[in-house]
Amino acid sequence: MHRDVVTHVKVTKTNFIITASVDGTVCFWKKKHGGIEFVKRFYRIHSEPVSGLSVSADGSLLCTTSADRMIRFYDVVNFDMITFIEVDFKPSICSFINSGSSGRGVVAVAEKGEAKIRVFASDKGNTPINEFTVHRNQYVLIDYNEKIQTW
Repeated sequence: MHRDVVTHVKVTKTNFIITASVDGTVCFWKKKHGGIEFVKRFYRIHSEPVSGLSVSADGSLLCTTSADRMIRFYDVVNFDMITFIEVDFKPSICSFINSGSSGRGVVAVAEKGEAKIRVFASDKGNTPINEFTVHRNQYVLIDYNEKIQTW
């Protein structure tokens, strides 16, 4: 169902597989007994390649980022985009930093080419709820540890 190179693959606790490709397309697939079923495609939802794809720890929310300056949030179980945030920088990688069970997504988003992380809540608009720099070089990985609830 992708028309270009797949760059990201995530598997959720809710039995979904989510893929993203270099043309900005995001696809939802459902794991079924005996195979995988295609569910929905967001064709070129981003105008640039998807740079970050993160699923909340409980598998209910998805976040994608792209150099098109967009952060998009999706409801995984209902396979629908629920909101987006337009930012004034080029996002690279992203990671949920909460479980997502509240329905409110909180994501850490790294700035492309910079050593800066901004934290956004899906219900707070384009103003970061936190911003910081810890390292000298750009980030290549951000991950949430559900067991100890830290990142």
